[in-house]
Amino acid sequence: MAANKKHHFVPQFYLRNFGQGGSIGLYNIKRKRHVPSASIKGQCQRDYLYGRHPAPEMALADLEGAAARVVADLIASGVPPPPGSIEYLRLVTFIVFQWGRTPTAGEVMDAIATKTTRALLKTSGLVPEDMRKDIDSITVQYKSSVTNSLKLAASMPHLLFDLGLKIIVNKTSTEFITSDAPVVLFNQWCQGLRGMGATGLACHGLQIFLPLSATHALVFYDPAVYTVGKRRSSTIELSSAYDVVGINRLQLVAAEENLYYSGAPATAKAIDELPFQWRRSQAQAVEVHRAVEVDGNSELIHVYHEPSDARLNIPSIKVSKRAREIPARKRTSMYREMALQADEIVNGPREARYGTPPNGPRTWRIVDD
Repeated sequence: MAANKKHHFVPQFYLRNFGQGGSIGLYNIKRKRHVPSASIKGQCQRDYLYGRHPAPEMALADLEGAAARVVADLIASGVPPPPGSIEYLRLVTFIVFQWGRTPTAGEVMDAIATKTTRALLKTSGLVPEDMRKDIDSITVQYKSSVTNSLKLAASMPHLLFDLGLKIIVNKTSTEFITSDAPVVLFNQWCQGLRGMGATGLACHGLQIFLPLSATHALVFYDPAVYTVGKRRSSTIELSSAYDVVGINRLQLVAAEENLYYSGAPATAKAIDELPFQWRRSQAQAVEVHRAVEVDGNSELIHVYHEPSDARLNIPSIKVSKRAREIPARKRTSMYREMALQADEIVNGPREARYGTPPNGPRTWRIVDD
């Protein structure tokens, strides 16, 4: 049995960067309520979130300890760790696991399992016709969905090694906020495109945002798509409150229940003015479709995370001219070559895992039941 049943899914060291001492400002989205001074110790925790065996919680605690030192040095120096360094590896690993350890990530895993099962059962001839009407009422839940999300996260840090990394320094009086799901995957290059996923960790145009304090944030980005700040500078300085609010909006979209901030009244007012109409549950954002092969008998299941309605327009983060010339509908099917190569080094050739069509590319048609 776990020695500690209260499992934190956002580290206390991280939240202390936004609060004062042992307290932090909290905004509960459902209740529309501000708590200017909430206890950090009581935030972002669930009973036995990672199961009753102590090993996952202990491993995450070790990861947090290493990451806390890296984050503190990063904020103090304004310089990100060099690619390939042990500090860089610790930072990337921390971010991937932070993305995968929240109840929101578990909700996504359950949604994928549920919607994939429904799509499979709709395969022609698999379920008697008189039972097909009940397929959409089926719900599938993992015994520990967050544990499954963590297993997925453990297989992914290498996919980020080709991304650029810069520190965003907030020079305005408007503070960065954070949330109970602080790692945000985004794709500014594909914003507005619907019907395909664009925030997979190997996708072209991927961006990862993580606020570190009221004045600092991280951005990982695809250097083949974006120009971020000055080429030789490791930081981006934001002098416009509008740009800070743009990053805060991403926290709003990603959050499950709570937003966190310093407790300052001005920041509370800024939170009240965020576009809450952009929000929807992460489970709702999971899309699963059946596709049938044109002029063939094969079927496949297409799973993706539908982009949110969020928009980002920060002058210091620009889509390159070359990337802008790529047709919009082609963008969501493009992947970063180095990420794919890293995946093959770790997991083996893709042909061996997924098979190669014997007669060249196939054409598929989405089926809506």
